[in-house]
Amino acid sequence: MANEALKAKLDDRQRLAEEALQGQPGRGGAAKKEWRKITPYKQMEQLHIEQEWQQCLPMTERTLKKVPSEQKRVRAECYEFRASCFVALKEFPQALKVATAATEEDKTIEKAWLTRGAAHGDLEQYAEAVVSID
Repeated sequence: MANEALKAKLDDRQRLAEEALQGQPGRGGAAKKEWRKITPYKQMEQLHIEQEWQQCLPMTERTLKKVPSEQKRVRAECYEFRASCFVALKEFPQALKVATAATEEDKTIEKAWLTRGAAHGDLEQYAEAVVSID
């Protein structure tokens, strides 16, 4: 029961975060736009949209290898894509590890915090989940 309430709260927070980010052109700057043109990034993004989790995972790894370490936001997005794949595949410890890496790269990636909270929730670590999503 507590897990269902937490899931509902996480879903609501994720929806609000996504709505808040819509309509903000330029968020992430020109460097982010350039990296989005890279074929692996576009393929990763498309596979994620299509919910092809198993195929998306190696693409996130390839993209991370190509993105320079100074491109923190793009790297954080790649980690978040990877973490959400692990959540969808119910590999929660791995999802938690990768979502944490995303938040360490860029603390402003809201979806990474939500994914991290979802992983904590699915691991029945409710206090940690609340900390992640608040």
